[in-house]
Amino acid sequence: MEKTSKLERLSYGGFFAGQNLILILTLQFLLIFYTDVVMLPSNIIVALFLVARVWDAVNDPIMGIIVDKAKPKGGKFKPWVNAVVILLPLMTILVFQNPAETMNAKITYAFITYIIWGMIYTLGDIPAFALSTVMTDNADERVKIIMIGRLLGGIGSLVGVILMTPFKELLGWSNAVIVLSIIAFLMMVFVRKLTVERIVYDRPAFSSISTIIKSVSSNKYLLIFYSVVILTNLSNTSSGTAVHFVKYNLGNEMLVPVLSLAAASTSIFMPLVLPKLIFRFGKRNLFMGLMGISIISSILFYFIGYSNIVVVFIFIALKFLALNLPVLMMGMFSTDCLEYGCYLHGTRNEGIVFSIQTFSIKLTLAMQGAIGAYALGRADYVANAVQSEETLHELWRMTTLYPIFGQIIAVVVFYFFYHLSEAEVTKMMEGNRGA
Repeated sequence: MEKTSKLERLSYGGFFAGQNLILILTLQFLLIFYTDVVMLPSNIIVALFLVARVWDAVNDPIMGIIVDKAKPKGGKFKPWVNAVVILLPLMTILVFQNPAETMNAKITYAFITYIIWGMIYTLGDIPAFALSTVMTDNADERVKIIMIGRLLGGIGSLVGVILMTPFKELLGWSNAVIVLSIIAFLMMVFVRKLTVERIVYDRPAFSSISTIIKSVSSNKYLLIFYSVVILTNLSNTSSGTAVHFVKYNLGNEMLVPVLSLAAASTSIFMPLVLPKLIFRFGKRNLFMGLMGISIISSILFYFIGYSNIVVVFIFIALKFLALNLPVLMMGMFSTDCLEYGCYLHGTRNEGIVFSIQTFSIKLTLAMQGAIGAYALGRADYVANAVQSEETLHELWRMTTLYPIFGQIIAVVVFYFFYHLSEAEVTKMMEGNRGA
């Protein structure tokens, strides 16, 4: 019997719709905002993204431990989510401002706002995913809740990529982000009133940090999955430089919403069919199969070229099957790994488990931007100018070939080392009900 209502599940998904709208603005538009608007040098951008991720390596696990140990009024996870509904849109507005005049001031402003943005993102992302584990203890219902989150999250991303370019042309960068951040807030705000924490797990009065670290470090499937996610996305240069490719290779920045629709289409329809596909093939086999589709389509795309926009549309959709897949299935794999860890050690560490998820998302975000900025620098990219043939070809390689290296490694690692099945997770959940 389902314990959550449709309205509750929709409000939960609404949080991810707004969060993903904000995330896609940062993922797809922040690099070009820094290069073409703020005019930051590529080496500074690389340093910014790397410094932010070094800080996240420290901050995110700490935030996870705080979430695990804290006992705020109003629930274990909801108070954090409620605060971020307001804080994340506000901080996103500040990130996309260019108020400083001197280069040193611009650099300082970018470092401060981007790092604080990442901390606020963590503050909401960890509890938001963990919230699904206390809304219900029914495994099938959890999948449904997470899939609604992914479905509406994909819609939120789509809203961002479709509206940002025309809004930017009409209103300017800062005003466009203000409007979209308000839209994101309106998507997220219903989670504050409509979601309920109804499952209370028995937890030990105190778990030392060393115990938490030991339980996570011995969770082999958690480490395998997130190693695969990070490896896959370290080579994914196509997301961070997508707007550059459309603007300079295709020669028409207004095509960004069209091609983003192709990329985001997988985020829209996949959550609708994922539960059935998972039931038929299992998460592991489905993950590897769609990775294979993306690898093959990316190679074909490179040799066919981008002279035909219809062909570009088709191949972008195919290759993003796998590039979007880790994000779509991340919550499900995380909850499976959480149950596995609880089964081994008898303790639930939702905060630290989901902090690893959040860190991997932000590491992806930063490394795509850092590697993209580094590659642009090596290819002699010049902002707001006609690019050389070598620069254009480097953008093309970044769009097609570079992402497949991480995907190939991911398939190999998953095939040989990840063997956690749905049947095993169900048995573990039954044994964990008192934990």
